[in-house]
Amino acid sequence: MKFQNIGGATGILEHNGVKILFDPWLDEGIYHGAWHHFPPSNVPLEDLPEVDYIYISHIHEDHCSLKTLQYLNKTAEIIILDRNPNFVLMFLKGNEGINFKKIHMLKEKTPTIIGDIEFTMLMPNPSHEMSYLIDSMLVIKWDGYVIFNGNDCRPYADTFKYLKNNYEKVDLALLQYTGGSSYPACYLNLSDDEKLSEAKRIA
Repeated sequence: MKFQNIGGATGILEHNGVKILFDPWLDEGIYHGAWHHFPPSNVPLEDLPEVDYIYISHIHEDHCSLKTLQYLNKTAEIIILDRNPNFVLMFLKGNEGINFKKIHMLKEKTPTIIGDIEFTMLMPNPSHEMSYLIDSMLVIKWDGYVIFNGNDCRPYADTFKYLKNNYEKVDLALLQYTGGSSYPACYLNLSDDEKLSEAKRIA
């Protein structure tokens, strides 16, 4: 089994020729041009291999980039948390060029076999209102290996309890990734043109 971190929360888990892509973001200049990979990703978008499954944890652009999704092979199957409201599902259905083979919507704490892989979704800490509204965590059980992907969710007591009660061990834990600056994308005193200009200057 091999895991390749591509940048930020984006990575590929590969085993027996099957590839799972986590949180696709490979194009540069998201959030009005403010966010770039640093150091630059060693896997350009055009070099990304075909993947079998794509897990999208939540709707933020550094986890769910439209340009990256439009580029990916459409034979892949999407895996998301079944929730209401479901912003990821609305995004996938509301944008052109991202019609994938199938969308699997998985209930929380309900192990689901897809192919020969067991996927289980977990919810974030309810005390963090924004995270709880949009985010998700994923546990993969595959050929005796257990991989936990927490992406932007801080694991909390319920997460640890579930993992301890249901898995003998976790072989790989992907925990919170790096943060990003809110400037200039979230500054209301800047116009869109000023944000783009500042993003170019910063880059």
